Amino acid sequence: MIRTIIIEDEFGSRESLKAILNAYITDLVVVAEATDIKSGIQALEKNNPDLVFMDIRLPDGESFEILDHFPNPNFEIIFITAYSDYLQKAFDYFSFQYLTKPVDIEKLEKTIERYRSSKIPAFSKDKLQGLKEMLIDKPKILTIPHSDGIRILSIADIVRLEADGSYTKIFLKCGESLISTKGIGHYQKILGSHSFFRTHKSHLININMIINISYSEGILLKNKDTVPLAQRNKKEFIEFIGQMGE
Repeated sequence: MIRTIIIEDEFGSRESLKAILNAYITDLVVVAEATDIKSGIQALEKNNPDLVFMDIRLPDGESFEILDHFPNPNFEIIFITAYSDYLQKAFDYFSFQYLTKPVDIEKLEKTIERYRSSKIPAFSKDKLQGLKEMLIDKPKILTIPHSDGIRILSIADIVRLEADGSYTKIFLKCGESLISTKGIGHYQKILGSHSFFRTHKSHLININMIINISYSEGILLKNKDTVPLAQRNKKEFIEFIGQMGE
């Protein structure tokens, strides 16, 4: 049996992947699950897997940080991404195994078959270092799916994002706003490395757009909007702001 770990913070994506694996990959058993960097490291240390399905962006950082704890990994990795063509091209360049969300069953079966037949893992620490160096030059645009297509935005032009049920309202420097069909958690994962911080369960802001911070009245942004700062996020927010100045 192929001993497998799933590192994925989104409950729906995790359950969907488990259901597909159970139905279509009969020689695979999921021995553990993890939802963030800390639990991912613990799961790998404890369970000695053959194969790991790993989402790229987790609530507390990029999953590459997990792999930094294993200088000589003896497991194969299949990365999972819902994000840009830029990242997928980077995976192709380094010949990493990866799947895109939502997971396509036929592609999954082909990926597992390559894993079974390969004598040498596609993943290596040298290739991972090369990938991380390539990703340092982060893409500066964001693709926004909406009800009638896709809008392409410059990340620097985004002031803030606000949850609107299962959708997200995006506010721009020019005063325009638009509705994305993706939830705010989706954008938190993407924009966390671009100086964005989730101050409240419904609000994600561009740190570079802050004018004033008031613990009682909220955070004033350059477009004159004020957003709340949840008490539970206050300490982490102040630390994040401090890091931005380093």
